Amino acid sequence: MRLQGRDQGRGGKRIAGPLTIGITGGGSGSGKTLMAGLLLARLRGWGAIKFTRTEFYTSLIDDEETLRTPGKDTSRMLEAGAEKAIWVQSPGGEELAEALGMAVFKLSGQKGIIIEGNSAVELLKPDIVIFISASVPKGTASAVMRMADIVFLPGEVRADFSSGRERAFREDAVFCETEEACVEEVLRRVKEKVKELIKARAAGGRITCRDAREIAERLGVEYRLVGESADALGIRISACELGCF
Repeated sequence: MRLQGRDQGRGGKRIAGPLTIGITGGGSGSGKTLMAGLLLARLRGWGAIKFTRTEFYTSLIDDEETLRTPGKDTSRMLEAGAEKAIWVQSPGGEELAEALGMAVFKLSGQKGIIIEGNSAVELLKPDIVIFISASVPKGTASAVMRMADIVFLPGEVRADFSSGRERAFREDAVFCETEEACVEEVLRRVKEKVKELIKARAAGGRITCRDAREIAERLGVEYRLVGESADALGIRISACELGCF
């Protein structure tokens, strides 16, 4: 689900699928759901997928009454601002891949999707990946550590890392000092993706109003941000029959 693979390019074709942000961690209690809540409070109109590993069965739960059961992570996501949430439970493998595909389809009308859970992120490969851990991560987290664009490790945890362990992350991964700094970095990257899509859709220094609106809806941002980004790039928005820009 990387952005480059989902954008259909120029020529009036629709931009496929909402933006996705994956949240991974070094085990239970690492702070993944807290991070999801902080993001959902800032990204209105987004949906959320929570993955939990089970021993024997795969299920997809989208019943709001169940999801809002006090104490459940899905309840915390909805209270934080998720417009819709889906809880996927699975031991992994092909059944998990199928369940996640169904969950993404059910949330395809949302402005974006937060995906929480290491195996879910490995399979779906979101546009932006966050890694967060309250303790020194175990070796089982190595795959998602290499995927991470943004990393949050509390000071005492990061101090326990040798230079060799930090190289488990990509060289271009951004290390944040606080959860709030991670949220701001995500929002910055969303703005950069607005510019990426504008440049990909523009021809001859112009982009159509329809394409500009689709970019705003694709990324769950205000039309104003797309207009400002186009201005910053020196790209004009043409044929704006609705007066959005």
